[in-house]
Amino acid sequence: MWLTKNEKKVLILLIDNAKLSDTSIANQLNISSQAIGKIRRKLEEEIIEKYTIELNLKKLGLNLGVILLFLFYLFF
Repeated sequence: MWLTKNEKKVLILLIDNAKLSDTSIANQLNISSQAIGKIRRKLEEEIIEKYTIELNLKKLGLNLGVILLFLFYLFF
């Protein structure tokens, strides 16, 4: 798939922070939020599979041993 320069810029910003609003991206790229919305919809239809979260396990009070034990419980 071929991406325009603005589509590439939007994709890079979303990879860095998927929570960015269209208005925030528009301000950073100096284009309209309507254009960003159109670009985002195209990317979501053709490239973006899903948005996800990354948890800070230390702040949750979890360590690797607990996670491994949980995964073992789920799959075995």
